[in-house]
Amino acid sequence: GIYHAKYGIVTFSMGVLKSDPPIVQYSPPLPSWKQDAIDSTDFGHYSPVYIEWPFAFWRDQHPEIDENNIVVMTDARYGYFPWFLNLNHPSLIPGSLMWRFDITEDLAERFAAQSIEETKQELR
Repeated sequence: GIYHAKYGIVTFSMGVLKSDPPIVQYSPPLPSWKQDAIDSTDFGHYSPVYIEWPFAFWRDQHPEIDENNIVVMTDARYGYFPWFLNLNHPSLIPGSLMWRFDITEDLAERFAAQSIEETKQELR
């Protein structure tokens, strides 16, 4: 729809602001300095990955996982699942057996393009 107002505050994600063709058109157009700032802003790839485990396999060897809601991991590959949020933690969703991994850049872009079955295979 079309809205008319003397003043307004509008927020859009960078994806909307940088869309081509434009999703939003301003009348009057944005000043060039503002459009240049939007055009020069970069943003990366990001994806959350939720995993529901069939059982709490970690309890015997790593009981400390149940004591923490954020667990930092290390891997030789930079940025490859560097940490996870233990949603199974008593203060979050106890009994869910779920973890959330946040991945970025090339890994996030690749996971977004592959099938769920391919992702499952990689995580095994």
